[in-house]
Amino acid sequence: MKDCNIFFIPFWYSKQTRFKTNVRFASWIIIYLIPVLLSFLFFSSQINLTDLMVSFLGISLVYNLYEIGYIYNDAETIKSEIAPTLRLNTNQLQFYEKHKRVIYLFRFFIALTITIILLLREHSMSFLVVCWLIIPTYVGYNLVRSRLNIPLHFVLVTLRYCSPALLFSGIFNVHVFILMILLFPLINTLERCAENRFELNFFKTFFLTNRKSGRYIYYFILFAIGLVCYYVSNSYIFIIFSIYGFYYMIFRLLSAQVSLNE
Repeated sequence: MKDCNIFFIPFWYSKQTRFKTNVRFASWIIIYLIPVLLSFLFFSSQINLTDLMVSFLGISLVYNLYEIGYIYNDAETIKSEIAPTLRLNTNQLQFYEKHKRVIYLFRFFIALTITIILLLREHSMSFLVVCWLIIPTYVGYNLVRSRLNIPLHFVLVTLRYCSPALLFSGIFNVHVFILMILLFPLINTLERCAENRFELNFFKTFFLTNRKSGRYIYYFILFAIGLVCYYVSNSYIFIIFSIYGFYYMIFRLLSAQVSLNE
């Protein structure tokens, strides 16, 4: 059952259930993988192979834990839903039911292996603690079907996007963590608030939650704020923040133009 390999291969489960099309997969690489892989630039102006490898291991741990939540949501939570979103086919669901214990044990084995490897790195404990919070947070998220999903979603996205940077901060760096929250988790959560199921009318008409224009306007604002903060503080961190803001702004602007021309 070749299509059941997704349960065991980190990233592959996300690719097959969340980023099925090449466009969505490319978007994930641009929006998540590249920026998070290079998040150590907030602390170092040099790109080296060691930092890239450490960053990739951190992302692998995050996504492996995140996919445990995905799997549980797609195979267990749907059992109690009236109109569930089915991301797995019949063969995959049958395979899951027969081998669920092996699937979760294997996933946690991968997570523990990466955790042990990263423990050998100095100052990795803050990342590992924050990273493993994904599991209890996802348990809560899968149990709730109300507006409480919004703050839980925000926490999950923050843990997924921001936690790898902690591998390079030594201690919990509040400034960088907040800046990274602004770069993706905040706007992502605002857009989630605009979904019809939450019935939050303000966010449906809020200009920043407009998926065509709001995204690049948001990142233009971040880009400008970063430049002003750098001018005032002369801090290297705000240069990187501005570069990230510009990077996302260009991507969102180009994406909007492509969608308008389709």
